[in-house]
Amino acid sequence: MRLKEKSTGRISEIELTSDKYPGDWSQDFFNTGELEYDEDDDAYIVNSIEYCIEQATDWANDAGDYDSEEEPDNDVKYVYVDGVNVVRYIR
Repeated sequence: MRLKEKSTGRISEIELTSDKYPGDWSQDFFNTGELEYDEDDDAYIVNSIEYCIEQATDWANDAGDYDSEEEPDNDVKYVYVDGVNVVRYIR
């Protein structure tokens, strides 16, 4: 999904995938139904792209808000930013 930072106009693409749940589900993760949409740039408007990347990274690493006490499920999680794999986490 494409994100556009409100203050700078910066556009970045973020994709979230995992072996357990194939396919890009970043629109569900970032609750796009609650975000403003810029039709000209085909992007959802956010306050901070860096914050979105941090949240996705925490999800991939089961850290921060996504820290879970559940038993590891051996899921491989990927976070892509602008086509580059920035996180690959294996439990």
